[in-house]
This record gives sequence, structure tokens and C-alpha cells, in this order.
Amino acid sequence: MNAATTLMRWMSIFLFVSLPAFAENVLLLHSPNEELQGTILQAEKPFSCEGGDCDLQYLNAKAPSTLRLKKDALITFASPTSVANYLQKGSALFVVREHDLNDPYRVYTDHLLIQAASSQFALEGDVEPDFFSSSEIMVHKGQVRVRIRIPEIENLPPTIILQSKVLSYIVSSLLKTTSVLQKGDFVTVDDYDTRSFLVHSGLAAILKKTPEKDLPKVLDAQFDNDAFRLKVKNFINEPLGFLVDRYEPSAYERTIVEFAELSPVPSELVNNKEQLTNALRERQRKNRYFELSKLVKTLEAQQEKTHAKITELKQELKALEKEQIALAKQPKVYTTTEGATIQAVAEQNAEVEKGAIEMATAKSRTTTAEADLSLQELEKAITALEKKMDKIDSMSKQR
Repeated sequence: MNAATTLMRWMSIFLFVSLPAFAENVLLLHSPNEELQGTILQAEKPFSCEGGDCDLQYLNAKAPSTLRLKKDALITFASPTSVANYLQKGSALFVVREHDLNDPYRVYTDHLLIQAASSQFALEGDVEPDFFSSSEIMVHKGQVRVRIRIPEIENLPPTIILQSKVLSYIVSSLLKTTSVLQKGDFVTVDDYDTRSFLVHSGLAAILKKTPEKDLPKVLDAQFDNDAFRLKVKNFINEPLGFLVDRYEPSAYERTIVEFAELSPVPSELVNNKEQLTNALRERQRKNRYFELSKLVKTLEAQQEKTHAKITELKQELKALEKEQIALAKQPKVYTTTEGATIQAVAEQNAEVEKGAIEMATAKSRTTTAEADLSLQELEKAITALEKKMDKIDSMSKQR
């Protein structure tokens, strides 16, 4: 098998090229819309679970794999021959069971491609649409193989890629380079991680302004050299090495119960519509019971915390009331500073009062003196008047 044939085969798997259509692949086990439960979903058609979470199961495997699609997530299912899904946005939990290592389960986002044979992982796409579009994977069980994608190149028509030595080298290098993630690992990749190579290498500007049909000629003329191939190699080998991290145990605990719920429906029920319907109803009842049980436990825990807080506040209130009563019964005791201030004010008030008394006494004395003076003058005037009257009487008698 030559290099071109190998590349074409890989591209048909990863890029949905020439995939046969089919009608029975994924069974909708649980949906907020009960009427849709038991529906067989068609591949190559985007599916979104509105109003809540959906549980789905593959029908083309001996040990059916299942997944939980979170509310408003959008996914496109591939055909049974490739089993490659495209999670365009939102979150999903995947439980992959007993796939062939040579033909693993595949799902990809705009930034990552994941391959798994037997594992459990959570995948989220388009985490920050208002800033950088990104993808995140968290492995809960087993291991997965992951590689970075460059959609600006991988989504080009296969004929264009095959005509260009540069594009063929980039795609083939991407397909051959993967990293292994173990339980507890998580990786977040955003547009900067995947597109920085395009910008720094000069590919971004050419891909944007050059018509597709002219890309092979233009790219090969400028980038078909050893220096560029080294740039590609360095970019592909470096990114995931420093992006892999470990998630906190609490994050694992929050979702491990959800993985346990994703058990497949026995294959013998799938062909019997009535039994399948009953089985789905029973599963829905159990899921609802489980949800209510979790809700009750949460409310009970909150109630206990609230009751404990109320008891604590009541005790604190009683202590404050006792302290207030005790303080009210005690005589007022001033500090040295307070006592000095009060004494100074008292002395000042006494001085003011003394001054007022002295001023009133002085005023009274003044008034009395003035009255005595007026009386003396009046007496003198009366005496003078009496003398004049006596003189007048004496003159009258003489006449």
C-alpha cells in the first residue's frame, strides 16, 4: 500500500470522506422528550438534545458503547465503518466498551481527535465561544490516544490535499503523531494552540487569500523544503507534552456516578420494540428515582446545615442579651480620661455659675446705689421747695 493510498484511507476515516450512509446505528435510550425514546438515529446528521441530557447507545458492537450528551450539545454520528463522531459543541460523557485496538472508537472536535478501545472520558467542545474556541478532555478510566487537529487544513477537499506535497506531509504527520492520556489526565486545547503554527509559519495568510484550486501550486512553491518540514515536526511533537495536566479528585467524584448510570440495553431487547419500550421506561423510572434521591440527600444536608446555623445564632443572641442585662445593672465607671473630662466640665460650670452670681450682686448693688442717690436729690429738692414755700408765706403776711 503506497503513501497516497494510506493517506486517503486515513482521511476517509477522519474527514467523513466517501462514508456509506446507513439508517441504524445509534439508539436514543433516554431523552427529555419521552416520545423520542427508542428512536434509531441516523448518522451524518447533527443531533442535539434539547431540554436536558440524553443517553445514547451504539448498536453495531458486541459490547455496546454508550454516551451521555449534555443539554444543548451538538454531535454528528459517523457510519458504523468508521465509528467517528464530531462533537461540534457542548459536553458529552463516553463509555467505550471492547473496541478493537486496530479499529478504535473515534470522536473529534475542532481541536482534538480521540481514539479509545475501552475507556471512559468526558469531552467538551467550544468551551469559551466568546474568547477562544477550545476543547477539553478528561479521562476517568482506562486510557485514550489524542492528537491535535488543524481543521483549516484537514477540512480541505481530499483532492486538494493529495495534490500538494506540503498539505499531504502536514496531514500524514498529524495522523501518525498521538499522545496517550491515562486516568486522571486532562488536556485543554484552544484556537491559539492549533492556529499559532499556521500564523507563525505563514500558512494562515496563504490559506485565507488563495483560491482552493490554486493552493497546491502556491504552497508547494513556497514551503516544499526541509526547513518547513522541520517546523511541522516541531509543532506536532511539542503541544500536548506541556498541555497535559491532572484534574482534582473532586472533579472525578462529580461525574463518576454519571458514568456508572450509562449501562447498555441488552441486545436481545433492541429487536423487540415492546420489550425495549418497557426497558426504557424502567430505566427512566430508575434514573428519576436516583435523581430524586440525590435531590433529597442534598436538601437534607442543607437543612441540617441551616438548623445548625440557626442554633448557633440563637445561642449567640442569648449570650448577647445576658451581657446587655449585666452591663445595665453595673454602676457607671468612668475611665481616668472620662473622669478628668467630667471634672473639668464641672469646674467650668461652677466658675460660670459663680461669675453669674457675682455679676448679679454687682448689678444689684449698682441699682441700690443709684436708688439711694436719687432719694437724696429728691430730699434736697423737697427741702428747697419747702424753704421757698416758707418765704412765700412770710411775704404774704407782711402785705
